[in-house]
Amino acid sequence: MPDSRRYYPTLDLIRGIAAFFVLVYHVQHWLLGPGYAVNAGLAVDLFFCLSGFVLASAYADRFAAGMTLPDFMISRLIRLMPLVVVATVISGSYIWARTLQGRDATFGAELVTAITLNLISVPFFGASPAIGGPQLFPLNGPQYTIWLELFANLAWYLTSRLRWRGLNYVVAGVSLAYLALFGIGGDTAGTFWLGLPRVLYSFYAGVILFTLTEHRGTVELAAFGKAVFRACFALMVVTFALPLPYLMPWPLELAWIALLSPALVVTAARVRITGRTFLIATWLGAISYPIYILHYPIFCWMNGAYQIVFKTTNFMAEAAILLIVLPLASMMALRIFDEPVRAVTTAWWRRLRPLPGTPTRLGA
Repeated sequence: MPDSRRYYPTLDLIRGIAAFFVLVYHVQHWLLGPGYAVNAGLAVDLFFCLSGFVLASAYADRFAAGMTLPDFMISRLIRLMPLVVVATVISGSYIWARTLQGRDATFGAELVTAITLNLISVPFFGASPAIGGPQLFPLNGPQYTIWLELFANLAWYLTSRLRWRGLNYVVAGVSLAYLALFGIGGDTAGTFWLGLPRVLYSFYAGVILFTLTEHRGTVELAAFGKAVFRACFALMVVTFALPLPYLMPWPLELAWIALLSPALVVTAARVRITGRTFLIATWLGAISYPIYILHYPIFCWMNGAYQIVFKTTNFMAEAAILLIVLPLASMMALRIFDEPVRAVTTAWWRRLRPLPGTPTRLGA
């Protein structure tokens, strides 16, 4: 059976750029900044579509070869959870430190519950504002997307066992209809259910796009396809970078989710890059997930220290510090903890249960 696993450096490039936009979006939101990157929350839908495309490339043949549900889900947990542990330790210790200083009235039992649920990436519906409620992951708000990602992974495995590719279109179509009617959400208890169609549409759109284009392999796009990629990439940058008061209306957000994000993914997958751009893309791809999952916990400590020293907050100064500190911290977390832990746990799991068609790229 042919091996459909490939590496898509241009997808890494856009994933990394989008992760930095998310960072700016959250910092200006948390610090009540001037409104930079107010639409960068839509990067979440791009991430889900990217995930569907790349996982279809990495696992479709292994599913056909008989990969079991435990094998698949353990491989996904090995990929995603080590840095979740790091993030939870950082943010949990921050909340605990504030409590010991008397700055927050946090009950020990609630903090222990939040830490426990964060460590296993399970939503916490009853979190108080003292520890970050009503966010479903009060110790690390962006982590809600990891829970949604794992939900989509599970759903995709189960639907793939039915061996009817048309089901992918049904799931995507129903999810898109639900989005059009009710909007997006998923990060708080009040919007929890809106996160499910959000992740299912974009993830299954990525899977569908891979199945439609897999026979073309890595053949480079023709001139028209490259022009479409450049246009979609430019629209991504403009969309994410628009400052207030340019918050996109819902019809345009839906157009990004339904059309532009998938078009960007499918065209980027067949754009070849070389030389320095390739090196930048691989670096951005490597640190995109650490930056995404660690930026809130690291920001909490940095912002707390800044307030202790200067008795105030400052968006420009703190954003500049974070843009320097976070990539360095992300690289350290990746090299010192994440990659070694994934290597050890992957080796252990393979000895216990050899995975069909094991990938050569760590954590594919």
